[in-house]
Amino acid sequence: MTHWKAAIVAGLLGLMLTGAAAANQLAYPGDVPSERVIRAQKKAEKAFEAGDYDRAMWFYRKELAPIGDKYSQYMVGHMYANGLGVARNVVRAAAWFQVAAERGHEGIIETSEAFQQQLSPEQIQAASRTAESLREELGDIALLKREIRRDMDRLRDVTGTRTASCDSRPGTVFLPFALQRQFPVSRYCEILNARIDERVAYIQGYVTYGPLELLPDEEDEAETEE
Repeated sequence: MTHWKAAIVAGLLGLMLTGAAAANQLAYPGDVPSERVIRAQKKAEKAFEAGDYDRAMWFYRKELAPIGDKYSQYMVGHMYANGLGVARNVVRAAAWFQVAAERGHEGIIETSEAFQQQLSPEQIQAASRTAESLREELGDIALLKREIRRDMDRLRDVTGTRTASCDSRPGTVFLPFALQRQFPVSRYCEILNARIDERVAYIQGYVTYGPLELLPDEEDEAETEE
């Protein structure tokens, strides 16, 4: 990674989007959900439909909401709004609806706005404070910053620094998940740099893009989870 890119990334890691900017984002720039995530989504829905709200809330809140699953974040708000599996709390419900709406999904935005109309000004202020705290933990920008840091750490592990370029460096990387496999350093760096660039562009310009390329060890791990 070049010095100028590292400087931009360092600045962006301290950035948090305003509510207006976040509302314009329609898709989270991440990876295709693993089989483990898909299974958790199905288990959560099955538990909710069966009326096992404690179990459903556990999947929504502990397994799925922290990885940016907006439907699950919405469902946490729905369960707080109706006292399903948790004590009814309209402030927390409104906060979760706000966080779930940050990608601009019309249905979630409409629900969030309609729900807030039922609250007092004091409750609305409290919900906004709670939502800001939740975004610091599981909002899109918080998740992206963690992903950027992770890939920068991987570059450092290969090059010894987060700022050195390894595009033309010879050799191979011993992948941690399958030590018997090796991967060209140049290709490894190419994937990491591309992912960092895409996520930085997303934060800077609020653009959307599709799934990011996985490294071979990440593909192996996804297959093992099936």
